[in-house]
Amino acid sequence: MVDAGAAAVVPYRKRIHKLEARIKELEALLAELHDPSPCEHFDHNGDCQTHGPTSTWDGCPHAQAQALLAALPERPADE
Repeated sequence: MVDAGAAAVVPYRKRIHKLEARIKELEALLAELHDPSPCEHFDHNGDCQTHGPTSTWDGCPHAQAQALLAALPERPADE
């Protein structure tokens, strides 16, 4: 007899696996695209001029990317 509850979990496990793979892919893309140089030049509004216009973001998107990447847990290379 098949446990209906366990069978219902299988599609969710597959979905979670796909989402985890996508997150890993996006983390790698973010690491590749962000500029690690510090925000050093600001205009009179306080917007980062090192990385270009940031008026559509709450702060410099490169600084936000750096903070996100720094907060990521270390992952094994084979993961």
